[in-house]
Amino acid sequence: MTEPNRLDLLDTDYAALIATDYDPNLERLIRAAGESSRDAVLLTRLVGLAQKPLETERDWQQFEAVWGKLESDE
Repeated sequence: MTEPNRLDLLDTDYAALIATDYDPNLERLIRAAGESSRDAVLLTRLVGLAQKPLETERDWQQFEAVWGKLESDE
């Protein structure tokens, strides 16, 4: 059995990721490529959001919010 990876996320944050086509395997690959845990989570979420058409204002707001977090140092 493998050890679980620490994501440094609240349960509610993780649930939000799962609801947006989040792919934990992609996150592991991004981490293995040398990205930080934070950036791996954000990049994975960004890919999940971009895989479906951004048709509504809310879709665009979610995408831009994740993109903004990726660009900031928060």
